Amino acid sequence: MTPFSQYVKNIALLNVMFVIKGQPRWSMIDKNSWDMILGKAGKLPGALDPEIIALAEKNKYEFFTGNPQENYPNELPKFIAEMKANKWDRGKDDEELFEFAMHEKQYREFKSGEAKKRFDQELENAIREKYAKSNIKLPEIKKIIYPDAEPIISMSTGKVLWELDFSDRSIEPAHGKLMHENEIICTIQTKYGFEAIQSFCDGRLVGIEKKQGELIRKGETICYIERVKVREKRA
Repeated sequence: MTPFSQYVKNIALLNVMFVIKGQPRWSMIDKNSWDMILGKAGKLPGALDPEIIALAEKNKYEFFTGNPQENYPNELPKFIAEMKANKWDRGKDDEELFEFAMHEKQYREFKSGEAKKRFDQELENAIREKYAKSNIKLPEIKKIIYPDAEPIISMSTGKVLWELDFSDRSIEPAHGKLMHENEIICTIQTKYGFEAIQSFCDGRLVGIEKKQGELIRKGETICYIERVKVREKRA
């Protein structure tokens, strides 16, 4: 299976659809397929049919005979710089770097925790809907989603400060951040001063309930923490 065969398959399916509708072949060829036909993705494995060449000339498309890489700027330095700034491991043989370059949006959302947050919200909505339809009292949702996690409770009322980054925007931690016992998770800014919230175990933060600067009241949950297993802790 090659990219060329994928394009040919797509064009063939479109041809079948248009012929069934009584319309001529080649009524629609998408831009990516035309780029392949014109040589922008590399040299074609075979000769083009004269009918396709005539169609390209009719549309005033130009065939490309140079190096396909010339059509794409080198973006790797940008991705390398971002991974270095975020302290993301590039992986053995740079496989993480290339994964980031190939799937930029998905990789960034995964590393930042946004993908997990979105999944948790969708799961929470599904749980609420299920219990509502069954007319059953809804238990604490986070305990359903994170059955092995324990809540981190605020003992004061104030603003949650996950970090104080004076060179950039301060944000809450990513899902799954590893914390060590007695390490400061965040700080609560109260009207009396600042109160540090420490981790009571080695574990990973999940279910972040409060964002940077958000108000929290005494007794409310800041986040949840899943204790690290022995083999994970040693790793």
